[in-house]
Amino acid sequence: MRAAAPTLLELLRLAGRIAALQAALDELVPQRSEWPDVPLEELLPEAFARQLDEALKEVGAGAVELLDCEEYPCVATLVIPADQESERQLDGLKALMAVRAALARSMGLPVDAHFDTHPAGTWLTLSVHPAGVSAARLRQRLEEAWTIAAQ
Repeated sequence: MRAAAPTLLELLRLAGRIAALQAALDELVPQRSEWPDVPLEELLPEAFARQLDEALKEVGAGAVELLDCEEYPCVATLVIPADQESERQLDGLKALMAVRAALARSMGLPVDAHFDTHPAGTWLTLSVHPAGVSAARLRQRLEEAWTIAAQ
């Protein structure tokens, strides 16, 4: 005897499970984030670099160590080298947090960031992005950029 063909409801449930499994897989193994056909103007590489420079000037500390725009959106690593830091690394961290706040304020978009302090300096790796960007891939890119800059 042949098995009965699945009902439409069973097929819809199966499609829902497949979509949930695909989303979970995408979180575990994030895919490359390609540039959209029409990205936000303020996130284009030149505009993003200009916004970073303005935020750094506003705070008066730090420099761009790395700017990666191979994927969307750009990821930047900012640094305050140990020789430019005041006596405490906390001051360098506060300055970079102020840069992050200035960037968020001027661009009006979410800013994801990764901070780190080290005897060689203080780093902030960040990305400004619109809604809908893969959070898992963005976290991975922030970690990769910080690792490259810290070498």
